[in-house]
Amino acid sequence: MDLIAEAVSDALGIEVETLKTIIMFCGVGATVKMMCASYGLDLSPGFF
Repeated sequence: MDLIAEAVSDALGIEVETLKTIIMFCGVGATVKMMCASYGLDLSPGFF
């Protein structure tokens, strides 16, 4: 994982810590978006 982060940071010219922060905020945003999208759906085991 660190190797991937290092390679991406070298390619984009961004520090690794900044890249990790951006990825964390994107992950939180995606989680909130999925929670909002599933609001009101019946996600009980019978749904699957």
